[in-house]
Amino acid sequence: MATSTPLLSILLPTHNRADVLPYAIKSVLAQSMGDFELLITGDGCTDQTAAVVAEFMALDARIRWFDLPKAPHFGYANRNVALREARGDLVGFVAHDDIISADHFALLLAAFADPQVQLVHGGSAWISVAGEVVPTVFHLQDGMMRQEFIAGRWNRIPATAFVHRRGIFAQVGYWSETLAKAGDMDLWNRIINHYGLASLRVVEAVTTFHFRASWRTQAHMDPDNEPLWKMLHQEPDRLPAALKVPPASGETEQSAFWQRLQSSPAALTHLRQALVLALQSFAWALELRTQAQSATTESHDFAQSPGHLQQEITKHRERAERLRGELDRAKQTIVAQKSRKGLGSFWRQLRGK
Repeated sequence: MATSTPLLSILLPTHNRADVLPYAIKSVLAQSMGDFELLITGDGCTDQTAAVVAEFMALDARIRWFDLPKAPHFGYANRNVALREARGDLVGFVAHDDIISADHFALLLAAFADPQVQLVHGGSAWISVAGEVVPTVFHLQDGMMRQEFIAGRWNRIPATAFVHRRGIFAQVGYWSETLAKAGDMDLWNRIINHYGLASLRVVEAVTTFHFRASWRTQAHMDPDNEPLWKMLHQEPDRLPAALKVPPASGETEQSAFWQRLQSSPAALTHLRQALVLALQSFAWALELRTQAQSATTESHDFAQSPGHLQQEITKHRERAERLRGELDRAKQTIVAQKSRKGLGSFWRQLRGK
C-alpha cells in the first residue's frame, strides 16, 4: 500500500504508446525499493493508454493517473501539473518507452545520503529498433562532456537516468513550458548552475535502458545508430551476444528486452558485463582508426597532444559562427536589395502619375 508521504515521486509522462507503456510501468513496480508513488501523466492520449493504466491501478495503489488534454510540444506543462502534486522528497523520471533495472532507484537514491547532492544520474544504454544494445558513452563526471552539456550543445543521457530533490522546484522552477524540446536538459542545467558542481553525482552502474523514440528518425545521430557501433554489431565475434536482443516479427523492442531481463536472475549482470567489454572494443576500434589517420597524414599530433581534440572542437565552432555570420549578412543584403527594388518601383509609379 502507498504511504502518505513516500520517499520518491516517479514521473512517467506518456502520449499514445499503449503498446510499450506496460513495460515501463512493470520495470517501475519491480523496483527493489518500494517507498514511492508513480505519477503517470497522460498528454492528450487518444489510444488505449487509460485502459492500460487502469489495469495497473487496480493492482497497485501507489499509481496515480493524470488524464490531461494535449499540451504544446512534448507536454511539459502537463508534467508540471503532476509534479505540483508530488509528495516525495525526491523526484525520479521514467520515459514511457524506456525500461529501468530493478536496482535503478536504490542505486541512485543512495547518493542522496550526502545532503549537498541535488541531482544524480546513472549509467545508461541505448537499444536500436533491431535490438542492438550500445553504451551511451556520455556522462557528466567528464569535464569536457560536462562543459558541452552545460553549454547546451551536447547530451546523450536519457532523462530516465536522472533523479533530483523535490526542493529544487522552489529554487529553479519546474519544467519550462515554452521550450519545444530538450526540457530535461534545461532543467538539469538550471539545477547545476544554481547549486554548483558539488551538487551533482554520477552513478556508474548502467540502470537505464533507452529505446529510440517513435518520433526519432535514423537521421538523428544517436549512440544506437553511430557507424562505428553499427560496424561492431555487424562484424562476427566482436561484441558479446548479450548485446543483441532482436525482436520477433511484429514484436516491440521493449517486449523482447523485457523478456530477456526476466529470463534469468543473472541476465542483468551478464548485460552489464557485456557493456563493459563493448566499451573496450569501441575504444580499440577508435585507437586503430586514430593510428591509421596518423599514418596517412604522417602526423602524430592527435596522439601526442591532450588538447588537440579541444582545439578541433573550438576550430569547428568558430567556423560555424563565421558561416552563420556570412549567412546573416547575405540575408540582410537580399532584404536590402528587395527593399531598393520596391522603392524604385514606387518612385516610377509616382513619376508615371
